Amino acid sequence: MDSAIDYDEVAPSYDQRYSDRDYPGVSRELTLAAEPHRDVLEVGCGTGHWLSILEGRGKAVTGLDLSIEMLSRARACDVTVAQGSAEALPFRDGAFDLLIVINAVHHFPDKPAFIAEARRVLRPGGGVFFVGLDPSRGQDEWYVYDHFPGTLQADLTRYPAT
Repeated sequence: MDSAIDYDEVAPSYDQRYSDRDYPGVSRELTLAAEPHRDVLEVGCGTGHWLSILEGRGKAVTGLDLSIEMLSRARACDVTVAQGSAEALPFRDGAFDLLIVINAVHHFPDKPAFIAEARRVLRPGGGVFFVGLDPSRGQDEWYVYDHFPGTLQADLTRYPAT
């Protein structure tokens, strides 16, 4: 997780972004990816916004985040949540059919370790659904750039280019 932002501190107002902007494309594609009867894990689930969209669509929907305050909000969804890091997923081998990561992979300090962990906890034939922006293309408008000066410059160095 990004050490410059205290996600426990911003958790109470974090979901404001969803009232300011709609993300219909992400919702649609996420719903399609999480077919019924799938065991789904969202890594970096934050307050559970995307979990709430999946709620009731899969056999089991689980969210993982480092922030206790984010998870306290995610618990409002009827899903399982766990505290932990992307590089050491606290789940048994082969526990999930689908891992989702929405605007979070840039927070994972050791991306190869996350990929190894994703492979470990996925069942054979499982998949990973990534959503992220590419600030280097200059096409994305993201709420965080309006609220955190200097974030765009930081993102240009930490987000992988598409």
